[in-house]
Amino acid sequence: MADNLARILDGKGSSGAEPVNIRAQMEIEQLERIVESVDPGELYSKLASSSQAAYNQLDALLQLARKYKEIIEGLRKEVRQKTYESLTDHLTKLANRRKAEMFAKELIAISETHNEPISVIFMDVDNFKRYNDSYGHKQGDVALQTFANVLQKFMKDADIAAKYGGEEFIAILPGAGAKAAEARAETIRNAIKKAVVPLNTRGILKSGHDGNYGHITVSAGVFTYHPDKHKLGSAGAEDKFGHLCGLADKALYKAKARGRDRVEVYDGTEDLPQKQSLYQKFKGAIRQYF
Repeated sequence: MADNLARILDGKGSSGAEPVNIRAQMEIEQLERIVESVDPGELYSKLASSSQAAYNQLDALLQLARKYKEIIEGLRKEVRQKTYESLTDHLTKLANRRKAEMFAKELIAISETHNEPISVIFMDVDNFKRYNDSYGHKQGDVALQTFANVLQKFMKDADIAAKYGGEEFIAILPGAGAKAAEARAETIRNAIKKAVVPLNTRGILKSGHDGNYGHITVSAGVFTYHPDKHKLGSAGAEDKFGHLCGLADKALYKAKARGRDRVEVYDGTEDLPQKQSLYQKFKGAIRQYF
């Protein structure tokens, strides 16, 4: 190879007879100068330093990626926590009214799609104002927490229990008919009547109390919505839920009026449009001719 290169540089071909193209000779000479100018040690050093720089840059990018991943995960946790707090009652840890309304819209839509009943139980702690006046607001908070704990125990997978107002609670039972909802409400009422409200040691019992700070009772009103029976199709989801709550609240008012610590089921039809049967539609259609 060295001899051939020497011949080329001398202006001869590889056979020693034919002269080569001058341009080719100049390019080869330039190649030779480049080759001779390269120091292998320096080349390896440059390659090593170049690889190290690339490695360092990659490592820095990975560290930055890990940092941003931690930041993003932290933001996700914060969003989840804020969402939980915005949909949860801070005292009882049950869902709050906002969450109940959100879930109710979805549950009512599912109920109507599958033509299944959905029941609402409206509950109120009996004489809660008097309880607060007698034992103080701290003890009243403990009473509400006790009721919430009992209520949650009787909720099934798809059910939702929520604190609706000051001492008002609601349970939404998708798929539960009137009898099942009434039975559940009675179970809850009996359970809370037997439950012991722990004494808040920081609370000061006021004079005039009856000494019964360890127990509370609740009244409940039940309404069951049957999509195939009740006509609410023209109302929006939020209006539907409000209407159902209103009817359950009427049953609750009846329970209060009848002595409290009881369950009443809404059975009136004057406030809820009924779907006409085929016979009723036929009767209405032919009536115009007579």
